[in-house]
Amino acid sequence: MCNDSADPGPARGSLCVCVRLRDGEELRLAPATAPACYALVPEVMDPGQMQYMHVPAYRHTGDAMRFLASLTDTSGPGQSWLLRVSDRVVGWVSVFNVQEDTAELGYFVGARHAGRGLATAAAHRITRLAHGELGFRRLSATTDPRNTASRRVLERCGFLHEGTQRSNFRYGDAWLDTALFGRLATDPVPPL
Repeated sequence: MCNDSADPGPARGSLCVCVRLRDGEELRLAPATAPACYALVPEVMDPGQMQYMHVPAYRHTGDAMRFLASLTDTSGPGQSWLLRVSDRVVGWVSVFNVQEDTAELGYFVGARHAGRGLATAAAHRITRLAHGELGFRRLSATTDPRNTASRRVLERCGFLHEGTQRSNFRYGDAWLDTALFGRLATDPVPPL
């Protein structure tokens, strides 16, 4: 049975976290492994899924697999966890771009599993972990301003909108804006 506690284990990369979802199912966050990541290949090759990501949809399976395998890199201070529901990999959450006591939060949930609160539950738990056990003073996150679901995730996790960079991100032939969000360890933790 799963509970909402973290067991750091013997190594930094071994953390496993479980969160009970509002529908009674359990969301398990476990360190990313290459074979498990590959379940997300169809998702990262789907232009509709990737329209809000920092990279366009991958056209070749090998490129998609290399991108997903990068989630397993534990050589630096960043870390990624795969999101599993009923033993299916449905997405990931990452703490990356680490600079001293700051980092960036990122997350992804496949379209077939969107709207269930998975990204919010995962981001909320990893935000608490990042500010607590991992000791980050500040977390930042970015999203496409049109991505209202992602904005809601960040707001529910206590992130504040800090501004928008206009026309700073190229996706295909279009220049897009980026909404910037931030959260300090001293900010109040909203209930999940």
